[in-house]
Amino acid sequence: MKKTLCLSVLIVFTISFIFVGCNNIQTRKEQSKEDYNSQEKCGKRCHEFFHKKYGDGKKNDESEYSHSTYQRHYNQKLNRCFILVTSRGYTKTDTKTYNNKSLFDINEDKEFGVFEDKKTSFLCILSGKKCKSKEEWDLLVKPYMEE
Repeated sequence: MKKTLCLSVLIVFTISFIFVGCNNIQTRKEQSKEDYNSQEKCGKRCHEFFHKKYGDGKKNDESEYSHSTYQRHYNQKLNRCFILVTSRGYTKTDTKTYNNKSLFDINEDKEFGVFEDKKTSFLCILSGKKCKSKEEWDLLVKPYMEE
């Protein structure tokens, strides 16, 4: 009787453990698929955003020359899609160089922060926080562009 009871408990425990384990594996697979889909959507939306706003990334008109690139990131923790646009160039009239960076939240369709470094001016602000250097900007941007 004791052996049968122990064997029954062991069988129930084993079956329960297998089902819970399988459900956890299935849940992780579903989460991975959802994350992949979110990353893919983010990539497409960033590509569309960049090309709509910056074209092929090159600007060469009578007043300035610039080249823009972007880095995209789906932040799983924040469930948001970010694009970091970097533009470098110079004005043709006075040959002043500049380096601009802008962080956009694609979900909200708004600029989250801006870094502008020109010979005559400097601006650095991200999510309402002012910064004083490129290094400080990089530290403020890091939590949005990495996980």
